[in-house]
Amino acid sequence: QVGKTISRISRDARRNKGKPPYRTNMWFTFRVPVQDWKDSPGFFFELFPDWYRYGMGFYLPSRETMAKLHEEISKNPDRFIDKTRILRESDFSVFGDKYKRKRKRDDVPEELLEWFQYRDFYIAANRQADEVLLSSALAEHLKIAFSSLSELYEYFWELKMRKSEDLP
Repeated sequence: QVGKTISRISRDARRNKGKPPYRTNMWFTFRVPVQDWKDSPGFFFELFPDWYRYGMGFYLPSRETMAKLHEEISKNPDRFIDKTRILRESDFSVFGDKYKRKRKRDDVPEELLEWFQYRDFYIAANRQADEVLLSSALAEHLKIAFSSLSELYEYFWELKMRKSEDLP
């Protein structure tokens, strides 16, 4: 669906506010067709004039989803560290909008405090335009990259589907 799983080439004229009429980047997503898709994890690929990125995350996670994530980090920090090991073992990093004021938590290990700063987040690998992008190897590269994120993807789905009172 154009505009939902693949970007439109032109911007929405109603919200243009002096921007050029055409986008300078294009994207597509792989997501589960659910009603609240913006609050569900999904995979994506995005192309810019000089670089590209791919990864997985939430488009607009709800406060409830972020609260479940924070609760999981507080109550099961070792499990969260294990599930997010891909971020320490690969080119993937966490990105997203952060709160203006730093949020503090005494019950969370120092290395996990950054997760409480995000209003929303996604995990991505950013790459300069290269020979992979311009070849048939891109499909295999994305298959391997998305597969490496599959355990974390399943974990985020588990957290999203969990009722808050179900947390240990």
